[in-house]
Amino acid sequence: MALLVVFDSNCRPLLAGVSLFQSDFVKDMFKAIKMILRVHPEVKALITSLYPPLLRVIRNLQELGIFKGLHLIDRESVLEDVKRDLDEIGDKLPESIRA
Repeated sequence: MALLVVFDSNCRPLLAGVSLFQSDFVKDMFKAIKMILRVHPEVKALITSLYPPLLRVIRNLQELGIFKGLHLIDRESVLEDVKRDLDEIGDKLPESIRA
């Protein structure tokens, strides 16, 4: 699922669009986000997760000049990724070090 949120004059988020994806095909996500950008061409930034197919879509949109704004990564996504990496490292440590 992709949510398009815009901010009002008081910096409150307002839901402007929703896309539901049945699959994680880059082609389908590309079409959906491209359509949202046609409806809202003034979008200055996109905030996404670190989901690899989605990162490819944003990169393609930027390379084609369809999206010229900032691409930001959601902090929760970054923190989850770091936690997962730390958990994997912790699982590989000898028992004497983990305690």
